[in-house]
Amino acid sequence: MNEMHEEGPPPDAAVVNPFDSPGIEPHAEAASDEVGELSPTPAMLWGGLLLGLLIQTVATLPEIRFFLDDIPMLLAWCLPQLITGLVIGLGIAMLCDVWRHRKFSALMPGHWCVIAYVPLALAEFLLAMYGFGIALLPGAASEMLVNYSVIATAIGMAITAGLVVAFYCAVLKTTREQTTWKTYAYSSMVAWLCLCLSVMASHYGLGEVNELANTVLGMLTGASYLAATITFLIGIIIDYTRRRPRDAYHWMGLILMVAMPCSHLPLLLLPQAY
Repeated sequence: MNEMHEEGPPPDAAVVNPFDSPGIEPHAEAASDEVGELSPTPAMLWGGLLLGLLIQTVATLPEIRFFLDDIPMLLAWCLPQLITGLVIGLGIAMLCDVWRHRKFSALMPGHWCVIAYVPLALAEFLLAMYGFGIALLPGAASEMLVNYSVIATAIGMAITAGLVVAFYCAVLKTTREQTTWKTYAYSSMVAWLCLCLSVMASHYGLGEVNELANTVLGMLTGASYLAATITFLIGIIIDYTRRRPRDAYHWMGLILMVAMPCSHLPLLLLPQAY
């Protein structure tokens, strides 16, 4: 009687999970983290956070004099500055880690948000330093800076918008994210581009042309910002419900971006409580 031998599957056969849903490919939810999560060193992370808090402190220092006589208002004013400083610091840390490892395609949407905020923070920092120069320099030099302050502000906004647009162009070229987050990147890029053009149109050209251009560009900026906000919220819901693999810094970035506008509510509501 011949012995019956059971033959097992070949060594290189794929193991099939019977609990997997049929017809769904494992790579269908491919995201940018396939090329590796970002992992800034503790020194890079804490250094970025401290630098972000320093930049935000200097950028908003002229405003503090309005709240020095009112402790509750001062505390309410400090909250959004603290959260904004954390956003800037996390963005700096993420950007440094991407530069160190040369893995731009590893950026996730939460990383995009905080990194895109860094140019605006730096512009506000430089404009604050410009204001300090006006206050500290002697008469003639101070007057010259005052005369060019409007132009300096326009140039700062234009450079900021240009850097953000360039960043989102690089994101859209390299990312593996799904359509929702790509739409968010497109909308954010268009919003910043329209804002830049609006600033330039307000300082150059004929008055009638400026008024028409500002109206059109203002509508485009508002529509793009609304689209970015909607896709931002939809992207969070899809990521959570589909359990897409994300690192902690992605979620930290998204939480901080939601917390930043919300942190201004106590400052707005506190005067009404008196």
